[in-house]
Amino acid sequence: MWRGVDNLYNYNFELSISNLDSVMIRQPKHTVAPFVKIAAQWMKAQVFEGYDSSYAVIYRETEKTIPYYEALIKENENDAEAFLYLG
Repeated sequence: MWRGVDNLYNYNFELSISNLDSVMIRQPKHTVAPFVKIAAQWMKAQVFEGYDSSYAVIYRETEKTIPYYEALIKENENDAEAFLYLG
């Protein structure tokens, strides 16, 4: 997880996304990794495609992630982190 965050803050977006994908494969109920992956995809779009594209990315990826967090909450309604990252 921390490699993904470290790579994100060092603008190594592809490596960050890859690290976060690995976390999500190894720990499919990880609450932070999908959220940080959205941030990495958003920042990558901002840097390489511009702000308009970055907003499209954040909306699209957020919509794709909502069911993930809803499923975590359905499984455990006391999962405060899932509620936090769902928004």
